[in-house]
Amino acid sequence: PCSELGVVLHITNKLRAKDLSKVKIEEHRMRAFASIYVRIRQVPRTSQQRLEKWLALHDDETQDWDLGDFRNTTEKDVREGKIPREPGIPPEAK
Repeated sequence: PCSELGVVLHITNKLRAKDLSKVKIEEHRMRAFASIYVRIRQVPRTSQQRLEKWLALHDDETQDWDLGDFRNTTEKDVREGKIPREPGIPPEAK
């Protein structure tokens, strides 16, 4: 949907910066992004790599953000028996 497209474009455009250490992403925007891509591994490849780098650079700031299971690895999901929904599918449709 268009509402999700705006959220995704906002984050991915910010991640295009050469110096990710200077990029500021607000918590509410990252929560909205994580509600679309419920796992970081679902983010398309180039954006995923840049987002992982951004999160690593801003770990002290973002560690306490409520992003649900966004940072969960496949292994952790398997261990916990979680099957994440596909990106863009609303939770009520699961």
